[in-house]
Amino acid sequence: MFKHFLHKLKSARYYAIHQSSRRSIEDWQLERLRTLVTHASKHIPFYKDLSTYAHLRPESLKKIGDITQLPILTKDTFRNRPFEEYIDSSRTYRGIPLGATSGTTGKPFVFVGGTNLLNFQRFRFLLWQGITLHNLSKIKYVYLNKATIANPYRLSIPGMNLSAYAERTLNSIENFRPLIIESMPTILLRLVEVMKATGHMTGVRPTYIVSFGEMLSPHARRIIEAALGAKVYDRYGIDEAGVIGIECAFHDGFHINVESIIAEVVSEDGTPLADGGYGKILVTDLNNFHTPFIRYDTGDYGKLLWKKCRCGLESPRLWVQGRYSAYLVFGQNIIHHEEFSFLLTDFSDQIIQYQIAKLSDALMEVRLIATRDVTAAEREEIQSRLGKLAGEKVEIRVRRVESIPSMESGKLQTLIDESVSPEGR
Repeated sequence: MFKHFLHKLKSARYYAIHQSSRRSIEDWQLERLRTLVTHASKHIPFYKDLSTYAHLRPESLKKIGDITQLPILTKDTFRNRPFEEYIDSSRTYRGIPLGATSGTTGKPFVFVGGTNLLNFQRFRFLLWQGITLHNLSKIKYVYLNKATIANPYRLSIPGMNLSAYAERTLNSIENFRPLIIESMPTILLRLVEVMKATGHMTGVRPTYIVSFGEMLSPHARRIIEAALGAKVYDRYGIDEAGVIGIECAFHDGFHINVESIIAEVVSEDGTPLADGGYGKILVTDLNNFHTPFIRYDTGDYGKLLWKKCRCGLESPRLWVQGRYSAYLVFGQNIIHHEEFSFLLTDFSDQIIQYQIAKLSDALMEVRLIATRDVTAAEREEIQSRLGKLAGEKVEIRVRRVESIPSMESGKLQTLIDESVSPEGR
């Protein structure tokens, strides 16, 4: 009971900070940063060994901009060290789950999570819709991702069940009557497909939809909203730091969770960029004293802006272009990455890498880095297979290329929509 009371008290304080002025926000962040840095330099072996932390006096951090005195850390900083070197071994971790990175950009590493207020951070946009802090912990939501979990307020269903057990999954969602459905855009689009195929177009009707984990294109947003009859609120986060920000009702950038996250945007050489400058996104998790992530390079790129939003919040907003979507849309046809991959399996002996680009609603281009030229028969076979997915009105070009430009984060974007340039991305 007392723990629940403290939880609500902390949420109320966090909510007040998020509604505050820039000066109040930065004063709060500076106080928390000093505490975190002091803790890391005393209790985390890795930070003790860093000369910057060994000689740093917390009082030398006089303003939040002084965070640039601290070194930038990357995934390799943690990957290349034993687990014991970057955790606080003096603490007990009973009841605190271990986290792990996804490994999409290399070998994953394990860490101890922080004490984030998950519902508060994931669904705080509801507070801007008039839902109270008291009721925030009692909302009913469906989480389509991995594990199966069911309780009075949460129904978690593996996304793969939409294909394997379509009717049963849709019936479970309908009977649960959630306020929110949250998942990755790819799975939400799959949900729309299954609803159409099974005739459940009116049964699944959440009030809100939350997307995360992939870039949400304007086209996908429109498809999901039209099918489910609810607005999509996009959310940004990483495994290491949890939820970083979420959209408000104006859907114009992610409002940073400033009570628990310091976000920065820097150039390739680590130089801080002015408001609106495009570069690498760094985050500092002010809540994780078990495995501190201080000035941590997310691997994503974007821009940060301190400008009062139309919703009234003065907290900074972030626009991200670092993750890539795993689907392309041609008319009413939503084609997922695994479908493209499966159809190209027979050509794996000569295809080293590939990229499939949507150039327009009527034109797809398949770019192949291959060990040899594609024969006319192979070209026709690829065009035929992909044409069945995209539709007969879509022209498909196949060409061999020497290289495929990677994203600024270094990732190869296997599927790319070059027909649009989403504003703010």
